[in-house]
Amino acid sequence: MSGQALQVAAVTDLPGGQVPHPAAIAANDAYTAKLHTSLETVRPLWLRLQAQGVCTGHQNFAWAEGIVARLLPESAELLIVEVGDAATGEPRMLVPLMRRRAFHHWVVEWLSCGVCDYAAPLLADASPWSRQSAQAAWAAVRSALPPSDRVHIVGIPRQIHGVANPLALLPATRDSMQTTFGLAIDGDPQTVLKRLCRPSFVKEFGKDWRRLERLGGVELVEAGAPAELERIFG
Repeated sequence: MSGQALQVAAVTDLPGGQVPHPAAIAANDAYTAKLHTSLETVRPLWLRLQAQGVCTGHQNFAWAEGIVARLLPESAELLIVEVGDAATGEPRMLVPLMRRRAFHHWVVEWLSCGVCDYAAPLLADASPWSRQSAQAAWAAVRSALPPSDRVHIVGIPRQIHGVANPLALLPATRDSMQTTFGLAIDGDPQTVLKRLCRPSFVKEFGKDWRRLERLGGVELVEAGAPAELERIFG
């Protein structure tokens, strides 16, 4: 398996170092790559992988749509790379990225804008990934990206629902100084705090909750306009 990707050369005079978006590029003998710069062009595939493949909450299409609509800087470019199997043509994963200017250079980052706790591609299925296949897939991703000075991706979990995260298998990744933990929340919602939390926390939470109830109803709302935001905070 070849780990070398073929560089995508621009064939039109597009601004800002952009490249044309071919249907599929033979990045190496294992994977092809296709670059999407719009959520609309990738929506059908994204929703399919979300429903049938391996996807977490922060890879949900609605979550990404909110980031693009509300948080993506005006100068940033959306870069979603579709990686396919070179032999069958079937999609293997989607890698949502963005490119922006930072201190006079171009940096490629995860499509997060600070609201994703982890970076993981949408996988087509739960097939295992090896270091070799992950490196070949990443070479395909890089072949589809426009020119940039560095790639900076943080918050890479080792696994996605029990499947190895291809990003975590790359030799360039390093262990974070921060620690993480997980907690399975199941069973009766009415007793979840008593079952999982310390008695002191349950007692304090109960006091705070009763104080809120005395003030009126408690509900989760989302402001849809500036005037509604002012009214809620008022």
